This record gives sequence, structure tokens and C-alpha cells, in this order.
Amino acid sequence: MHQPGTVSSSLHEHVQIGDTLLISAPAGMFTLDTTRTNPVAFIAGGIGLTPLLSMLQTVVKQQPERSAQLVYAVRDHHFHAFAEELQQLAAQNPAISHTIFYENGTEEDIEQKHCDYVGRITEAWLQQHIPADAEVYVCGPRPFMQAMISILLRKGITMENIHYEVFGPALAFSVD
Repeated sequence: MHQPGTVSSSLHEHVQIGDTLLISAPAGMFTLDTTRTNPVAFIAGGIGLTPLLSMLQTVVKQQPERSAQLVYAVRDHHFHAFAEELQQLAAQNPAISHTIFYENGTEEDIEQKHCDYVGRITEAWLQQHIPADAEVYVCGPRPFMQAMISILLRKGITMENIHYEVFGPALAFSVD
């Protein structure tokens, strides 16, 4: 059994050109609904940012007036993916905002504008900053997504407005 985060390494170390891999499509219905105009929030943990960044780019191109917020939790600046691209997207559209949390960051990271907060995304922060009528997309490690979805549900956002992607078998989340 692989430890979390080691699948890519295993593929690089053991799979050769010409090998056949049995794979499946991503689980869930994880596509951005561009027919909606209510605010949209993207909540990413770690590399879960990848599909959410693509959705944010779609909002910028196809719905430039739609309010969009990206909330990104990452270990520290060494793991901060797409930093420049996020800055550029927010700079080119005033309806776009992004907030970065470094779990293991320092006050220096905040001073140097690498992140906005040190620590984890809190329930209080989400309660204050995510609009009640938002359509929310969540992607990241399973425990992260479980925590975020539970908070969003307590906030009153319905499962109809919460979309998530599981990198692995399609499993339902329990609700606190």
C-alpha cells in the first residue's frame, strides 16, 4: 500500500513506456456551471488547486462580471502552486479575489505577500467570507474536503450548491 502522495513517484519509478494502466475517469460531477450568475467560491487544498484554477480561468474569460473567490490552503511557500498565475488573474479582473493560507507559514510570509494568513482555514473565516448564496467548488485531500463541506453546510449552503472532486474512488461524505 502506498503512503499518501506517493502514487506519482511510484508511476515514475515503475511504469515503463508501453506498459498498460487501468484507470478511471475522475469521480463526481465536477464542472463549472457557467449558466449561473450567483457568486462562486473555489476552496482548494494543496494540489486540489489545479482543477479549480481552470474553473477560475473560465469565469474570467466567460463571465467577467461574476464574483469569484479562490481560497487556497497549502503547507507553505515551497508547495504554493500557480502563485504568479493567481496574482495575474486577480489583477486583470476586479470581480476576482483570492486568499492564501499557509499552514506552516510565518509572519514573514505575510509581510512578503506570499500568503494572507498563517494557519488553517477556519470556520469563522469561511462563515464571514463565503456568501450564503455562493456556488462552491471544493478540491483537495479528503479530510480537508470533509471539513470544508461540513462548515459550508453549517453555514446553510445546500449540497446542491456544493461541488467536490475526489481523487480516488467516488465516496460520499458524512455530514456532521
